[in-house]
Amino acid sequence: MMTARAEASAEDGSVRIFLSGTIDRVNVAAVEEQIRAAVSGRHTAVSVDLTRVIYIDSAGKWLLFDLASRLRESHIALELIVPFESSVRRLIELYGLQSLAVLVLVRREDSSEVGPLELVLPARPWSLKNIRNALRRWLSGIDASRRVVDDLLIAVGEASTNVVDHAYETEGGTVTVHLELQFPAVVATIADTGQWGQPSAGNRGRGTSFMRHCSDDLWIDRDPTGTTVVIRRHLIEEKTP
Repeated sequence: MMTARAEASAEDGSVRIFLSGTIDRVNVAAVEEQIRAAVSGRHTAVSVDLTRVIYIDSAGKWLLFDLASRLRESHIALELIVPFESSVRRLIELYGLQSLAVLVLVRREDSSEVGPLELVLPARPWSLKNIRNALRRWLSGIDASRRVVDDLLIAVGEASTNVVDHAYETEGGTVTVHLELQFPAVVATIADTGQWGQPSAGNRGRGTSFMRHCSDDLWIDRDPTGTTVVIRRHLIEEKTP
């Protein structure tokens, strides 16, 4: 029988929900009740851990859609923790749930590898907080040093802010952030599908300067389909003589 456990953490007002077993129309109402109880109150971050879920059907999918939509009204992006190679990830991507939630891909428990982080969020100012929170958690999982964390928060933050400020006009769009461990470095890719406007003269080049200063390698590509920024930051600090 499917069981679900909801645990609320007092740390930074976040709540993490662990689901396991099979989630389908037979038990989805009971699961929804437990989730609603877990997220009641005021929270700044909500995540659902699906690494122990064997199967989830369309009823479970709509449950996650509803949760993500309700949280978005409060400018909170739902974080879904999903095995890198799993049917659950396949279902989420087929139904486009990653357009409403932060998708954190992890390796199976019997693997020591760290999976990539994949975020697809609206190019809106409130998304920047969700990007920073997800980035901190992922970097903590790979034991990155404080200096590396700070540098990547600045570099990825500048690239994401540029998307929010310049990539889209009134129609809006999305910002995609992908982080991957390519030892001995972390590679961050920030992408959009918009057409950048002209930055104000006072800020021209400042964000790029910050990104370059906080990375070991920076690559920016702009074409008619959008802009892609690739940031590489080494995990091991070079010793100064």
